[in-house]
Amino acid sequence: LGMYYQYITKTISEDVPLQKEVNHMRDYIEIQTIRFQSRVKVDMDELPDDCRDRLVPRLILQPIVENAFRYGLKDKAGVGRIRIGFRKTASCFSIFIEDNGDRLDDGKPEEIQALLLSSEQEYADSNSALVNIHRRIRIKYGPGSGLWISRSGMGGMCVEVRIVWKEEQGGISCA
Repeated sequence: LGMYYQYITKTISEDVPLQKEVNHMRDYIEIQTIRFQSRVKVDMDELPDDCRDRLVPRLILQPIVENAFRYGLKDKAGVGRIRIGFRKTASCFSIFIEDNGDRLDDGKPEEIQALLLSSEQEYADSNSALVNIHRRIRIKYGPGSGLWISRSGMGGMCVEVRIVWKEEQGGISCA
């Protein structure tokens, strides 16, 4: 709990190594698994070694996992599941956060995605965590980067955090 609060209150740079951001997400998951006890299972891939030191904006992963707990799994009758995976290609790096929540209405992923894609004009003042994260990633990494929402293969929601690495960041070493 101490590490969690230290990370969110510490006045450090806006960008942090991806490993620190993943560690903060893990701290949050640890807190929530204590809270939910045996009602939630979390599976997470290992972060690829060659991506650990890449700089990313702070607080882009934990709020997405928080949404999965809050909206996807909070009142789930059975065991809730969250799956976090990493995928790299020649041009981008993706982090997938998905859940098996059963409260996601048909059409909701498309509605959220439309909100994200229109957020740069219409919803500039939105307080939504997903809109905020999407805009920060788009500003830093440009077109093709941001959040991509879909229905998870597990039945709930899947949020893909997609980062298109820029050439001026030392090439695509995450390939």
